[in-house]
Amino acid sequence: MREPMQPSDEERIRRRASFDGVADVYDWARPNYPDALLADLLAESRLDSSSRVLEIGCGPGLLTRPLAETGASLTAVELGPNLAALARARLSGFPEVHVVEADFDRWDAPEGAFDLVVAATAFHWLDPERRVDACARALVPGGRLAIVDTHWGVGAEAGRFQFDVQECYARWNPGYDPSFVPRTLQDLPIRRPELERPDLFEPPRLRRYSVMRRYFAEEYCGLVQTFSDILRIESERRAQFVNCVARLIETRFGGAIERTDTYDLWVVRKRNVGRRHE
Repeated sequence: MREPMQPSDEERIRRRASFDGVADVYDWARPNYPDALLADLLAESRLDSSSRVLEIGCGPGLLTRPLAETGASLTAVELGPNLAALARARLSGFPEVHVVEADFDRWDAPEGAFDLVVAATAFHWLDPERRVDACARALVPGGRLAIVDTHWGVGAEAGRFQFDVQECYARWNPGYDPSFVPRTLQDLPIRRPELERPDLFEPPRLRRYSVMRRYFAEEYCGLVQTFSDILRIESERRAQFVNCVARLIETRFGGAIERTDTYDLWVVRKRNVGRRHE
């Protein structure tokens, strides 16, 4: 199975900025993170009212609110002004939450200030040359870096919809790769070499969560319009693509599909100052 191609720096910067143009759709269509993932993250990080948290790429605040409910002091950094505004509205009842509109790659994060640094469906948009070190610098000794990766449509096996929808991609997405094959769980990584830094962290831990969801045509078409590979398509072709997907769901799947989405939770603990690596 081929690994997904990584975008160039220029493409990465352009694509990560595209979400803000569909902020309202993003807020409506993106599902919440699994309860089991949230429970494990909160148990691992041991947050309380004395904790300090930094969230990178908070979007409209889907993960931010469960973190805020712990009473922790929380700084949420978001690149897009529209998404940041939605996050502020969602979190208006939490005075200890501060949403900062900034590019984390250029933001001057306070050093050694946070017990938890977390990035949910956002870490891959950061500068790969500096993101790990930047997060480590922001952590107190013993603090944790948590990364949530979302694998849309990835389950134990690829369903019929995952194959049939390729017709719409092939017709309307100029960047479509005809050799593409839908991924399954066995294609997902079980190591993350960039976190294997004994000079900075204890060994990383991975937890994986698969969630079966039922999407009606309107819901799925909203979700797919928040994907960066779709947002890069010219607007008229993008509308045709969405119409194609809607017709496919209505005519072949009775108006709704069931699809598995998988989430990876990576957690590493920053080593205490002066501690030797055994």
